[in-house]
Amino acid sequence: MLQDIRTFLKKGRLRNVEQTLRFYISVSDAIVAIGLFSVIFTYKLQLLNYFSSTDPIDILPQTMKYDFWLRLHAFMEQKGKEALLALFTFIWYFTYKSAVRKEMDIVVQLYSRFNPPHNWENVVGRHWIPLLSIGLTAAYLALAWFIDDIKIYCIILLLLNVLDIRGNSIIRLNLSEYFLDKNYIPVDSDLHKRFIMRRREIAEQYCIRKPQLERIGLMMAANMFAFVLASSDTFAGVRIWEEIPYIVVIAIIVANEITMFGWRRQRNRAIESVEREQEIADRDRSHEPDLNA
Repeated sequence: MLQDIRTFLKKGRLRNVEQTLRFYISVSDAIVAIGLFSVIFTYKLQLLNYFSSTDPIDILPQTMKYDFWLRLHAFMEQKGKEALLALFTFIWYFTYKSAVRKEMDIVVQLYSRFNPPHNWENVVGRHWIPLLSIGLTAAYLALAWFIDDIKIYCIILLLLNVLDIRGNSIIRLNLSEYFLDKNYIPVDSDLHKRFIMRRREIAEQYCIRKPQLERIGLMMAANMFAFVLASSDTFAGVRIWEEIPYIVVIAIIVANEITMFGWRRQRNRAIESVEREQEIADRDRSHEPDLNA
């Protein structure tokens, strides 16, 4: 991560597609890696007020001020829904980050080493990519900041969905553009050509044929529903149990991640199968014994 950033600063504007994409991803990782999530959650959940062992607090009765389990009970009673949303937001971000890195590794293997795309200027939507990188990171940090205001949290979720749609659109456009360009079809002399073409089929199945946009659309509709529930007292004069919008939002996040987990697992298994076959083919050509046999 730091090496990618140092390379970018040393060489200036990178032209290589892979290096440039990795740089933007690394910037996002670096921002969050300094501990902003921890700082924000500690402040928003008032963790020091509830669990400071040296400073008795006024929000608890005198008999509870030094008892950890009583403090924990009071915390869950008063901040439980926000804490649960914070936990799922935290997990969601790092699941997303891990998925992006995996997808970067897959993208690199979709082109022959003899004629890969090098020119960053030819990438469709290249001007959007740094904005999406910064925007997605800012959106996740904003979600963390507003875990105690479910209405604003829902609005930020909708913004995140819009960014996700734009990101998916750029991926689809670039895959279509490069896959159809004869300049980037693996040359016949590339011994890995058949494996690269199979990886392309897997990538196309995951990115283009899977109902990604429909998934995001359903997520947006559910987020709007959660927002309406949270605002029911304003819009309809009906006051509902305040935990319900939090439950709906958490259910949205969980349902989305379960769906994506299934799709990614299917994709990863297919990619791993191709990698094993390629490894066997390479070993056979070099007459190298299979140490795993």
